[in-house]
Amino acid sequence: MKIGILTHPLEANYGGLLQAYALQEIIKRMGCEVEHIDLHIYPKDRGFFKLLLGFIKRNIEHYIMRRNVTTKFRPYITKKDYDKIAKKIRPFITKNIKCSDRFEGIESLYSIRETDYDCIIVGSDQVWIPDFCPEYFLNFTKGWKIKRLSYAASFGHSKWRFSEQLTAQCKEYVNLFDAISVRESSGVDLCANFLGVNSTQVLDPTLLLTASDYNKFIQNKDRDGKILFTYILDYTKEKQSMVDYVSNYLKLSEFSLLTQDGLLTHNSEMPSVETWLSKIKEADFVITDSFHGMVFSIIFGKQFIVIGNKQRGLARFESLLSMLGCSNRLATSLSDVKNIIVNDVDFNAVTARVEKLRVESLYFLKYYLSLN
Repeated sequence: MKIGILTHPLEANYGGLLQAYALQEIIKRMGCEVEHIDLHIYPKDRGFFKLLLGFIKRNIEHYIMRRNVTTKFRPYITKKDYDKIAKKIRPFITKNIKCSDRFEGIESLYSIRETDYDCIIVGSDQVWIPDFCPEYFLNFTKGWKIKRLSYAASFGHSKWRFSEQLTAQCKEYVNLFDAISVRESSGVDLCANFLGVNSTQVLDPTLLLTASDYNKFIQNKDRDGKILFTYILDYTKEKQSMVDYVSNYLKLSEFSLLTQDGLLTHNSEMPSVETWLSKIKEADFVITDSFHGMVFSIIFGKQFIVIGNKQRGLARFESLLSMLGCSNRLATSLSDVKNIIVNDVDFNAVTARVEKLRVESLYFLKYYLSLN
């Protein structure tokens, strides 16, 4: 069986790349031929005026509504900028993720032929968002005699954000799927309430592999000193105060791979995927507002605090933490951090829960990929 995986474009995103790698690796181990559908979507230039409006909106939210959002001005990132930023990341893709021929722009998915794949899997990560749909509900495969699955598809948020017209389209195409699985418990509710279909909650693909599977990517196994690793995508002064408190409380030196300007800047290259994994692996404690920063802290058994990232959606954080009995590791304020830091994660209990959920999630894939 030849399988194509349709997920986020493989860009400068550690979690996105590692979930793509993990799902492909698991399916390969099941004896299938599999490749990533290599879709490239570069951001459109929204113009200076729209960027300015976004900057003003965030400052109003921060200073007037007292929300913990970044006040930084975010300039437009061009394709040239992306190429520079991702220079050290691309070798990971080349070495570890088998890709199809390149598809430029979401409309290029319509050039995929029925004979290209026996099955297309949508997922994981935030693939079911309005910007990617209805194509990520496989509308271009209507009338084809192939298998369609979603694995750990995420809506990103717990609230429905599709227009009535788009909802009607997605409702039509989701009924073509042989089976549907989502990453968050809220996704189960959204599928039922707005798409009229049943779905199964499964683990993010990265959790289908174990720490030993990722150890081959670890570099610099020797380290000096004790490290508080921080991975903050949306920097704010409030988040820095949380980091400073933990650093002082635990007497750890802070180490971050990102500048205060955030993940994407015009004048920086992102460190390699291997470096990112290695820094989590060697850390004594991790603070992050990233979903996959949280996930790999769990995989490597690192004490951690995850800062609620409302801009990028809280549902995915809350859902996984609840499944693993770690809801008390989510902080939205400095007072939360002070309460969390005095207790450790019981990783014996967490590991037992992950192993049970891993078996159930793998069964979903094995069962539906084995059906004729």
